[in-house]
Amino acid sequence: MNNAIRKIGILLLPLFISACAGGGGGGGGGGGGGVVITPFTSWSAIQPNSTVQASGGSVQVSYTSSAPNYNVNSITVNGQSTTGATYTASYGPSTNLTGFTIQSAQGATVSLSVAAGNTFAQFGFFDYATNGTTTEVIALNPNHPSVQFNYQSYGIWITGQGTGSGTAGAASVGSPTASLSIPATGSATFNGFATGTYIDTLGRPYLTNANMTAVANFGSRSVAFSTANTAASSFNGGGAVSAPLLNMSGSLTYTSGAFSGPITTSGGMTGTASGVFYGPSANEIGGTFRAAGSGVQGVIGAFGGKQ
Repeated sequence: MNNAIRKIGILLLPLFISACAGGGGGGGGGGGGGVVITPFTSWSAIQPNSTVQASGGSVQVSYTSSAPNYNVNSITVNGQSTTGATYTASYGPSTNLTGFTIQSAQGATVSLSVAAGNTFAQFGFFDYATNGTTTEVIALNPNHPSVQFNYQSYGIWITGQGTGSGTAGAASVGSPTASLSIPATGSATFNGFATGTYIDTLGRPYLTNANMTAVANFGSRSVAFSTANTAASSFNGGGAVSAPLLNMSGSLTYTSGAFSGPITTSGGMTGTASGVFYGPSANEIGGTFRAAGSGVQGVIGAFGGKQ
């Protein structure tokens, strides 16, 4: 995956043109040891030398692979949920990220930190972290000028690289909108991005990115979800290429604020997208998706958007 991440600037170029498992390396930014954890409200409210925790949902799979090329031999879906996941992050004196712990709703934990010698970097509008061997995380940078989310973010992870087995997943976290604060009438269009991990019919892994659009009809409590301009980059090296067969669409519905529904890729894979509104008055939207095809073929990931 390292080669793919280093090429993320190339992978993300179409987005600029058209518009966060067990076994992390080292301690994270979570609680314990007397650390005071502040509930997340917004990215603009992050203070220096603080630790915050955001909640949300996640999707996770377990996999087995063939070293050294990491081709996937089997996949087991561990689940998908709009609640139960947490992202606990620690910040330094300049509100720079110094460590984090992702706890998925399906039981996996990913923990990386600067103090443990893990690598933190930025590529385009994504933050990247790795322990250098088995674990990697890509998370949308909500403060990037091309993104500017304030109430949520999302990320994907993979663990166990080179060991023959591990987990991969995606999480969407933030400050969910209270159900009574979601508009009862009218509509809104949310624009943003989607990031995922795709396994083709031969078991080869890819990193994917796409533009995302979600049109909410508050009167009918429905969300028309779609992605476009999908690009994919091989975990085993090589630049990004257009992948229109991975574009997705679906009609999602909600009752108390958490939405879900079936999705279909242009290439015929089927699955589910789910998520919530974020912010004091449904200012933003985010969630996760998964779809499967023949054999080990499938894609999982997360998305986010704002009005």
